[in-house]
This record gives sequence, C-alpha cells and structure tokens, in this order.
Amino acid sequence: NNVNMMKEHIPALMRRGGSINEFMMTGGQCTVANPTLSQVIYAWRNSNIVDQEAVEKVIDRCAAGAALVADCIVEPRVLTAVRTGLPNTVMKDIVWANLMKIGAPAYKAEDKEYAREIQRNMGLEPLEKPLYTEIVPPEKAYGDFHPADDVNEFTWHCPTVRLYVSKAMQPIPGVAYPRWASSSLCGSGVTHRMGMCAAQILALSALDIIENPASLKAAWEEFKERKTQHDEPPLLPMGLKPPVELRWPEWVTRPGDEWWIPPQ
Repeated sequence: NNVNMMKEHIPALMRRGGSINEFMMTGGQCTVANPTLSQVIYAWRNSNIVDQEAVEKVIDRCAAGAALVADCIVEPRVLTAVRTGLPNTVMKDIVWANLMKIGAPAYKAEDKEYAREIQRNMGLEPLEKPLYTEIVPPEKAYGDFHPADDVNEFTWHCPTVRLYVSKAMQPIPGVAYPRWASSSLCGSGVTHRMGMCAAQILALSALDIIENPASLKAAWEEFKERKTQHDEPPLLPMGLKPPVELRWPEWVTRPGDEWWIPPQ
C-alpha cells in the first residue's frame, strides 16, 4: 500500500518511460491471526540506471516501514535486472534501408474491414484507412517509446538492432483504443501480415551482413568503441540464487509448483 500511495510522488516514475507493477505471490493462510508470511514482487521500468536505483530506495523504505508497523521481518530479494541498451548505428542503418525497401505491412481488404468492425463496435465512424502504416524514423520513435526487456542484455555481448513492426489501429484524436482491440487483432490476418513484413526485413538485413563482411566489421568496431566509452556491468550480484522455487503463476502447458510456505 505504501508503494501504491507513493507511485505518483516518485520523480523517477513520473518521468517518461517510468512504470511500476506489483504481484502478490503469497498472502494470507486463512488463519485467525496475522499471516505467517506474505510475499510481494515489484517490477519497475525506467530509462536509466539512476532512476532505477531511486525507485529501489523508495521500495526498500516502504518495506522497512511496513515491517516496523507489523512487527515483522522483511527480507528483500533481487530476482532479475536488465541493463540499459547499447545502440549500434551500423546495424540500425542496415535494417532501416531494408525497411524502406519492404515498406509497411501490406494489409488486405479483409484486414482493413476487420479493423473497421472494431471501430464500429466502439461506436466510432470507421476510417477509410483504419490501420496505422506510417514508417517512423528510429530517432523519433524512441523518443516516445522505452522498451524494457531482456533484449537490452544482448546488446552488451554483440552488435544488436531492434525492429518494431506494429499492428496498430489508426490513431483518432481524443480516442484511446482499449486493450481488447489490440488483442483482437492478434487473431486476425493483420498480425500475420505484420510478422511477414518483419521477417522479410530481418532476412534481407541478415543477407546484407553475410554478403558484405565490411558491414559486420564496422558494426563490431562501433560496438567495441561504445563499450570502451561506456560499459555497464551486469546488474545481478554474483552468486544470485535463481528464483525457480517461488510460486509463480501456473500456465496451461507447464504447471508451476504447488508451493506456499517455505519449509524453514
């Protein structure tokens, strides 16, 4: 609760790219007294390490305060951490050139009609061009988009480039598409066309690198130069215990452990 109340008062979270989520892994045990154990996991995203550390300090203070009030012990544990990314302009230029060759996804008439039906179901006037097909330069796109996933880790081991091909609905001023609209597109030809477009661009880019060793050499030279100027060591401490024993959510094809309370 303390963290929830602090969300809008943490500058590092209010800045662009900041977010925080929580998951209550273990709660009450249906006892008549206070629960023996409670577990909550926090995952937060920021565009730089300094902001990450600032959020961590707030969470630690909130945990210490809760433990003081409840007269219990708090045991913080790091589960995972991802560094910021290392850009590579050589790789970016190769993929960008092939994006210009292939262009945006070639949506079919039935794809567009499917998107229009979504707009009708939202009570909107369907657009002639209901799907977003604008190609946005990387420099402009990244200003409003801060990805946070393990791809960033790859960038510290070899020259890496990211390509995003969307299945987005055409923006309408004053309208926010609900999550179900995007999820619905996943089961349609819209997503298939998106994937084929991305596959063609990446395949051509791979061929360019194979057929032109000078490009690969230039990418590695830039990679080494950038790492010399700025290198980030792994954020996970040495000897970290993998969180494989925790009671993660169960999935249909791979059930998790029926674990609740640790034996000790």
